[in-house]
Amino acid sequence: MYIAYAPFGKQTHHTIDVVLNSKKMKNNLFSVFTILLICSSCVSIYNKEFLISRNEIGITNNEIRLDGYYYRISKIKEFNHYSLDKNLKYKLDSSKFKEIIKISPIILYSDGSLKQMPYFTGLQKNNTLDFNELCYLNDDNTLKGALNHFECYLRNMPKEKYNFMNKNSEIWGQGIFTSNNKHIKLQIYYNRLGDFYLLEETGKVINDSTFIVEKRKSMRTKKEWIVSEKYHYRKMTQVPKFNSLILGDNVNY
Repeated sequence: MYIAYAPFGKQTHHTIDVVLNSKKMKNNLFSVFTILLICSSCVSIYNKEFLISRNEIGITNNEIRLDGYYYRISKIKEFNHYSLDKNLKYKLDSSKFKEIIKISPIILYSDGSLKQMPYFTGLQKNNTLDFNELCYLNDDNTLKGALNHFECYLRNMPKEKYNFMNKNSEIWGQGIFTSNNKHIKLQIYYNRLGDFYLLEETGKVINDSTFIVEKRKSMRTKKEWIVSEKYHYRKMTQVPKFNSLILGDNVNY
């Protein structure tokens, strides 16, 4: 901030006001930073008492494949979406609703941990990366397009860890699972107002490459939902591994 001083070292009332305002601004910024720091240090992980026992996680009889990832298919209608214009540039199109195919992927690991990923489509709305430059992918509103965009993302993920002020926040989307005798149980942590709670999904295994989630339960509220969500397997080599906070030292259970 620029502060003007009066001649001969004498400060005017205007100069004093500026100095005082500057001090107030610094104090306010310090207060905001302190609040953010306190909030970030107060991140809590709840429902640990409901986690699957460590000696039960993972698969027991190789009933599902773990050399790739699983995905659920759905369709959404969006008013705002990106599309290629006549100059082959991506442009936000708000002229009409468009039905978009999306996938909701989840990665199951051999150690019993899992990572739920955000949904992906085959459109430029996945603007976290330049998919055309990295993987030569254009707009493709199909299942194949969504799968290709997601796999491009996995192959080009930043090597550095997420820059969370509190390491506990990395548990967002992480979880554990167990599969035995054609039954599967997934437990995933989600964020609510800065803290993390457990969501439990149970269902049945159809074959080694398909399972269906039939019930979802919030361990925070104990509320249950009946659902029918089919997950399909897709083989992929060198799926990136996330550091599991649940199986590490951050969550003691």
